[in-house]
Amino acid sequence: MGRASGRKHKHGVSAAAPPPTSRRDVFQRVKRSVVAIAIPPAELVDPKQGDVFTQDSVRASYKRIAIIGSGFVVHKSGIILTAKHVVQDWIDEAQRIAGGARPSLPPLRALIHQPPRPHGTGALVGFGMAPVISIVSHLQFDLAVLKLQLPKAPLTAPLVVLEPATRECEEGDRIGICGYPHGRKLHSDILGAVINPSFASGIVSAVFPYPGVPRHVRPHFQIDAIVNPGNSGGPVFEIATGRAFGVVSEYARIKTKVMLLEEDQASPSATQKSYTAKEGDVEVPVGYGQAIDICQADQLIAEILKPGGIAPSVPPRSPSS
Repeated sequence: MGRASGRKHKHGVSAAAPPPTSRRDVFQRVKRSVVAIAIPPAELVDPKQGDVFTQDSVRASYKRIAIIGSGFVVHKSGIILTAKHVVQDWIDEAQRIAGGARPSLPPLRALIHQPPRPHGTGALVGFGMAPVISIVSHLQFDLAVLKLQLPKAPLTAPLVVLEPATRECEEGDRIGICGYPHGRKLHSDILGAVINPSFASGIVSAVFPYPGVPRHVRPHFQIDAIVNPGNSGGPVFEIATGRAFGVVSEYARIKTKVMLLEEDQASPSATQKSYTAKEGDVEVPVGYGQAIDICQADQLIAEILKPGGIAPSVPPRSPSS
């Protein structure tokens, strides 16, 4: 993983902060590393006012921002780790463009939470936005890294590199997750035009295939923190240290048989309808989430940091690597 020095990076990313002194400190530091992966409306893609927005400046556009997942900073040059399925459509399009097709998808942006800052007798609230300029994905695991063009305007709170944990996770470890469950919908009615991630906590409930095997052959683990759509790509971090154990991949769900009522096409009348009961499958969340060990992203980060050459994907790590 890319480690950074103790200096503030000139492009809006700070290096890893000193060790936290409290749980609140841990959560605030993690929060400053997390971004929303989003599709903004056209007027915010190349905005005249810059790339740091206030609540008033984007009030009309905010409701048309689509947050599709989460990610977090793993290198001071603006490298974001996320889940591959969050950006799969853009990976596929890059391959089509390489074959001569024209772009058809809207551009991706990373939205950066910014705390309120004093302004006159009140405070300004808003967020920063950074274009995604390249993507490298894993062929085997649900992982991708994104390179950002960091905001030109100064951020009130620069992004912080989230350092990897110094050990693998084990069953029973207390963990937290941070991201954007259900996109902006969770906060939009309360806060208006604010980008603000949410936390959940729990334990590592299982490691796969089983505890005790070498880390490179046990890439997946399970958590009992509540995972929702939009959390994908966010960090799973050790609560004691604030260091990342892994990346949220998906929420666990199972298929179950239920009886569904289907309206008959030939109902007697508009006021009298008849229904037929049919057996069907529905997916039911079971309260667990799946995650991938952060060490599986080392090769991706090294690939996207190579000068001059960005590949659309890299092969999986071999057990000997």
